[in-house]
Amino acid sequence: MKGIVTDESGVPLVGVSVRYKELPQVGVTTDIDGKFSIKEMKEGKTLVFSYIGMKNVEHLLKGATPFIKIKMESATSELDQVVVTGYTQTTFKKMTGSVGIISADQLKDQAQPTVDASCKVK
Repeated sequence: MKGIVTDESGVPLVGVSVRYKELPQVGVTTDIDGKFSIKEMKEGKTLVFSYIGMKNVEHLLKGATPFIKIKMESATSELDQVVVTGYTQTTFKKMTGSVGIISADQLKDQAQPTVDASCKVK
């Protein structure tokens, strides 16, 4: 069985995981053109498509389908807390040391400094 996986606008997705729901050990990933080829199973099996940032898609196989087209939708999620250290990103729970928390509202109306404002000529 062959097919192609795209996003909402029709752009092919690279690296989408394609596996059988009933046999998760049987799976492949899409190539640079969003195409995949997976061992064909009996009718009634379900293919599961998963990709980071996208909602999982399940496709029930009905009859002899030589080629399928799957369109994935983006999934939005919010981050709880992220700590940026300058070297790496980690979560608040994994940090050792002191951490200050600044909300987006506190930074919202701050004036942006320029080179002129930071240099005082006498």
